[in-house]
Amino acid sequence: MAAPSSTPPVVPFQSASVNQPVELSKTDAQPARSKAASKSHSLRKVRKPKENSLQHWAGWEKDHRSPYHEYVHSLVTRGWTSLKLLDESLNTDLQHNDLIISVLDITSTHQLVRHPDLHSEASLKAFLSSQPRTNVKVRLYLAEQAGSIASGVVEALGSSLKLDPRFFQWNLFGNARHLLSPAEQNRAPFTSICFQVLRNSKSHSLRFEEMWVSIYVQPDEDLESNGWTGVLIFDSHVKSGISVENLVTPPRYEDGVVATLSSVDTKAASAGGALPQEHTFQEHTFRELYLSSFKYVTASLAVASPFYALHYLFKLNGASWNAALSVLRARDKECREISSTNVGQVIEIQWTLDIIERRGSRGWRRPVDERDDLVKENHQMLQEDFESLIREAKDLWETRRQMADIRKQRREARVSALTNAFTFGFAPISLVTGLFSMGVVQLSGNKANPSIWIFFVVLVGLNLGILTCLVVGEWVAVRQRQTRKPGIKEVMMFALGRR
Repeated sequence: MAAPSSTPPVVPFQSASVNQPVELSKTDAQPARSKAASKSHSLRKVRKPKENSLQHWAGWEKDHRSPYHEYVHSLVTRGWTSLKLLDESLNTDLQHNDLIISVLDITSTHQLVRHPDLHSEASLKAFLSSQPRTNVKVRLYLAEQAGSIASGVVEALGSSLKLDPRFFQWNLFGNARHLLSPAEQNRAPFTSICFQVLRNSKSHSLRFEEMWVSIYVQPDEDLESNGWTGVLIFDSHVKSGISVENLVTPPRYEDGVVATLSSVDTKAASAGGALPQEHTFQEHTFRELYLSSFKYVTASLAVASPFYALHYLFKLNGASWNAALSVLRARDKECREISSTNVGQVIEIQWTLDIIERRGSRGWRRPVDERDDLVKENHQMLQEDFESLIREAKDLWETRRQMADIRKQRREARVSALTNAFTFGFAPISLVTGLFSMGVVQLSGNKANPSIWIFFVVLVGLNLGILTCLVVGEWVAVRQRQTRKPGIKEVMMFALGRR
C-alpha cells in the first residue's frame, strides 16, 4: 500500500522492526517512575511521567478548545459530570518526548503491514489524516508512553476515530466517579488489564512495577466489511524478559531434523508454521512483545475475531503474573518471611479472567468465536491459565497469612518469655523480702540473729526449687503425651519460658 509523500512509506511486516524492535532513544530508554500508591482497576491514580520527558505545548488550545475537547466539555455541561476529570485534564497539554505509536494493518488479502513508528502528536495527526483504511480490514494503534496519555494524543485519536470519551477517562483515572456500572463494563467497547513486572532491586524487599494496558475495539460502521479498529494504550516503557516463543509449543524432533512448529498456533498464515529466525535474547517492552506475537497469528481469524487478535496480549499478561507469583513464592521461602506486600494479585487476575470469559466485551463477539476450533481452543487455554493463576495467588496469600500469624505468635512468645524472665527473677525476691521484713528478728549478724547471707541462700534455693519443678513437670508431660524421653535442653527451654 503506497503512502503519500507527507508520511514515510509503509514497509512489509516481516522487514519491519517487529522481530527486531526499534531501539528507544536515550529519553525512551530511561526507566519510568513507578506508580506510587497505585490502586486496583476500580480507582487508578494518574501516573506522573518523568519531568525531563515533558514539554509544554505552547500553542495548545491557545484561542479555543480543540474539537474533541469541545465535545467532551459540552457533555459535561449537559449532565455527564462523570467526564469532568477528562475535561479538566484536556485543558493543558504536555507533549511527551518518549511517545511511541506503532501502527499495524491487516489488509483485505490478510497480509500484515507495519507502518514506521510515530514519535510525536503532530506525526500521529498527519498519519490519521493521510492514511485512509483503503483495502485494510484491521488497523491497530499501539501507543506507549510513561504515564498519562497526552492531551494531543487524546484529541487526535478521539476526533479521527470518534472514540467514546469514557475510554480516555478510564485510561487516566480508572472507574473514578463511578464512570461505568458493572453492566456497562461488560458491554463497553473498551477495557484494561494490569501487568506486574519485577524491577531490579538491591534491597531485601522485592519491587514490582505496575503497568496498565487500555484496549478499545471499534467495529467498522459498515458491518458487511467485517473490519475493526483497535487502540491499545501502554502507560509504561517497562521491559520484560518474557519470550513470545515460550508461549508457543516448541517444534518436535524428527530424525535429527527440527520439524516446523506443531502447536495450535501453527495455522498462522503469516508464519506458515516455519521456525522463527535465531536472535539475541533481549528485554522488550510489552508493546514490542505483542507486535512480535503476530507472526504466530492467523491473519484471517484476527480480522474475524478481535478477541483472537488480542489473545497473545492476554497470554503475555498471564506470563507476567506467573513470573511475579513465582518470584514472590521463592523469595518468601528464601527469607522465611513476607518479602513484599506491594503486589495486589487476586483482584487484578480475577478482573482479567472475567474479561477473558466474556471475550473482552459483548461488542467484541463475532460468530467465528463460537465456530472456529482454533479460537475456541485459545479461549479455553486462557481460561484454564488464569483460573490456575487465581488458585496459585490465593494459595500464596493463604501461606503468607499463615506466615504472618506465625510471626505474630513468635513476637508474642518473645514478649511472654521476657515477662516470664522478669517474673522468675523478681517474684522470689519479693517473697523472701516480704518474709524477712516481718520484723520477727533482725538480720544483724550477731549470735542472737542470722546473717544477711541467709537471705540469698533462701532466694537461690527457692529459684532452683521452682526451676526443678518446672523441668520435672515438663519432662513427665512429654513422656505421657509423646511417649518419648525429652532432652535436657528441651525441658530447660520450657522452664525458662523460651518455648
